[in-house]
Amino acid sequence: MSCLREIKRLKEGIVYIGELPEGCKICLEGGKLVLFITGLCNEKCWYCPINPAKRKDVIYANNRLVNKFEDILKEAYLMDAEGTGITGGEPLLVKERLLFFIKNLKKHLGKEHHIHLYTNGRLLTKAFTRELKYAGLDELRLHPISLNDLKKLAWVKEIGIDVGIEVPIIPGPRMFEYYNRLFLLAEKYGASFINMNELEFSEGNYSALRLRGLSLKPYSQIAAEGSEELALKIVDWAKENLSINIHYCAANVKDSVQFKERIKRIARKVRRKHEEIDEDGLLVKGVAYFNTQTQIKPILRSLLKEEFHKELIIINDDRRRLEFHISLLDKILKADSLVNFTKIGILRKYPDRDLEVEFIPIK
Repeated sequence: MSCLREIKRLKEGIVYIGELPEGCKICLEGGKLVLFITGLCNEKCWYCPINPAKRKDVIYANNRLVNKFEDILKEAYLMDAEGTGITGGEPLLVKERLLFFIKNLKKHLGKEHHIHLYTNGRLLTKAFTRELKYAGLDELRLHPISLNDLKKLAWVKEIGIDVGIEVPIIPGPRMFEYYNRLFLLAEKYGASFINMNELEFSEGNYSALRLRGLSLKPYSQIAAEGSEELALKIVDWAKENLSINIHYCAANVKDSVQFKERIKRIARKVRRKHEEIDEDGLLVKGVAYFNTQTQIKPILRSLLKEEFHKELIIINDDRRRLEFHISLLDKILKADSLVNFTKIGILRKYPDRDLEVEFIPIK
């Protein structure tokens, strides 16, 4: 039994004792590429949140469907990825693909590129664990289907891969006692960390969760009521009963922290001089639409005569519009050529895709 330890909290919905796993630290900085390696799985967990459309042999990098390894690298370079989290489905169903991706991510992105794997471990053997180590895997997160699966933690640790368990926290009668037993055994067999995730409602598991009497937490569109309360109760228990790192991650962290920080990383890399980055990582710029190409060039020449910085105002031929830094809005509105524009406003868009989020018309 451990001595009493300090519970640490981050305002984003992170509660932990000890240290966060290295993969989680990078993830919270937006630096982890999420690599969904296959939607196939050898288990049928009723609480699985995977979208039914993805429960087949497909590959996604940051929710972008990819067809070849070069597509994954492109996504990694776009966000300046410091690490990759490999998930599924069950990645061990595509072992050769898994090894290929790990080896080549390390080859192209460097040995310091941190790679963690999420697996139920049913297909894990000592021999394949050694292959994973040789390929460059840094961290393995086991989602145990049964308590017997925990014995595999010992040989993963022995082979030299940082190992822990990661589970959703399912509220219900006797579940507190179940998780106590699970986590004590995980520590016994060599886990260095425990990750607890708030149970989430999704298109893939909504009916199954409702059939078991679970409901949404007030003011949340995804989190299951009672999951966070149980997780925090376990953290309090762990202060005196566990010596290893334990970490609770709320459902909102994916969007409020991980996704937002990743978008900001991408925005900083792709932003052009006439664009600004807002608090959500979206690109913000002024736009002025015109009817025909013949209209815009004399308008642009007229505007540039007024000593606009050339880098702060450009023509987007595909969109038939002038784009400019928002600091120039007043000058644009006062320009004599304004009558030639059909509409003017402020635009917000994602930096990694051609998706415009909001247009605020000014005139």
